[in-house]
Amino acid sequence: MAEIIPSTIFTWLSNRIFGVVPDWFRAMFLGRRRAISLYFDTDVSNITRNRRGSVAPVSWLENCPKEPLGNNQVRLSDVYLPPTVFLEREVTIPKGAEKNTRSIIELDMVRRTPFRSNDVLWAHSKQDRNGRVIQWVAKKSDIQHILKNLAGNHISVRQVFVDVPNTTAAVAMFDTGDSRLLNFMRTLNFGLAALTVAFLLFAWLFPTWKLSGNIGVIETQTEGLRAQALQTRADVDQFRAVETSKAELLTLLRERPKLSGVLRDLTVALPDTTWSDNMVFTSERVVFSGTTEASAAELVLGLARSKQFENPRLSGPVSRTSTGGERFEIAAELRAN
Repeated sequence: MAEIIPSTIFTWLSNRIFGVVPDWFRAMFLGRRRAISLYFDTDVSNITRNRRGSVAPVSWLENCPKEPLGNNQVRLSDVYLPPTVFLEREVTIPKGAEKNTRSIIELDMVRRTPFRSNDVLWAHSKQDRNGRVIQWVAKKSDIQHILKNLAGNHISVRQVFVDVPNTTAAVAMFDTGDSRLLNFMRTLNFGLAALTVAFLLFAWLFPTWKLSGNIGVIETQTEGLRAQALQTRADVDQFRAVETSKAELLTLLRERPKLSGVLRDLTVALPDTTWSDNMVFTSERVVFSGTTEASAAELVLGLARSKQFENPRLSGPVSRTSTGGERFEIAAELRAN
């Protein structure tokens, strides 16, 4: 069997994602046969099951039967070898170098042991608080000898682990001969998964896409209603201006007799030497300006004697004209009839 060195990405996927997925589903999805987890113990004489899973005799790691059984009885397994099979080493990882743990361990192994990375298989534990890491090392020839003995006991090995709880990855993975089926089933299953995700996305986004067309229609209707509202506002303003003009005309017609009476009273109250060139008239008061040859104060006194005006007063400055007269501005309230 050819050895496959597990990559960092595969190790991360195996430990972080596939660790929460049942083994039967993982095997079905990846298109490969299901492998049992096989442990070894000195207290059993054949494969049995306990709380941990399937357990085989430790002696199978060193011996194989003289009369092997048929291939239909071969068990595909992920084997957990006892720590006694490996050389156990302790390596200290410097602080801040956790990302390079594997490279540091490998360099320490090459420097401090006669082993080379091409001659051995190894795994390591998680780093403790003091930066210590345990490395388990086994020669490839020893592992191949164990795999040969297990094959004689009708066990086909897919992955090799160290039977300790804190290892970070498998020691090695092996090609079990179903790589072509594995690649095909992976491609098929991932394609089906991609189609499923695409369908779910379509089902999720389809209502939004459908509503987007309705939103366009609603926006068009809204623009039409907005233009109609603006036109209606313009029409209302036009009608309001017409009504204001009508009200002003009616007010003018209603106040015209009173304006005539005010003009008549002013003509009577003011002397003949007084001329008015500007007048502002309301229903309650009148303000007019002009010139007079007499005194502007006398004009105020003359208006005070009239029965039509109340509180006459100069509402602006008095100035001399070039002819010797005075220019004035007078305001007075109108008495109610």
